[in-house]
Amino acid sequence: MNVTESTVSLLKKYRLPVIIGYVMVLAVCIPGLLRLEVTVEMDDYFLENDPVLAAGAQYAEVFGSSDFVGALIESDDVYSPETLKLIHETGERLEASVPGAESLLSLAVLDGRLTAGHRLEFGDDGLQSSPEDITAFAEAVAASPLLGNTLVSAGHDEAWVI
Repeated sequence: MNVTESTVSLLKKYRLPVIIGYVMVLAVCIPGLLRLEVTVEMDDYFLENDPVLAAGAQYAEVFGSSDFVGALIESDDVYSPETLKLIHETGERLEASVPGAESLLSLAVLDGRLTAGHRLEFGDDGLQSSPEDITAFAEAVAASPLLGNTLVSAGHDEAWVI
């Protein structure tokens, strides 16, 4: 006799106590289920004095809301001159067309503080940086704990304009 057959025969033999046990468990659970409240409010997931809530309230006070606009640029290589030019143009369009957009974050606007001094140069003709500069910039972005794998994907096939 295997385990399944022995379990079934045991349940058949003691069917009344098993049913009574299930009913008792259900009776104990029903009052709690009636008081169960489901919420989607972010504040309900934190304690009242949590620093995350305080920071969120301060952010909303300064900026008016926690909304942001982002564009995900997908390419075979986001460090190709064509894609970097597209990222730069997308950022300029977002800044010009989104009301209240006062700042922008993308590969095109990084000023070198987070990339060990490496940055991309853009002019009226588009990207001015040399291929060597772009390679050094890409390595610096990948090495940055704040930028690597967040602003740019690990495979260098996606980049955010936020």
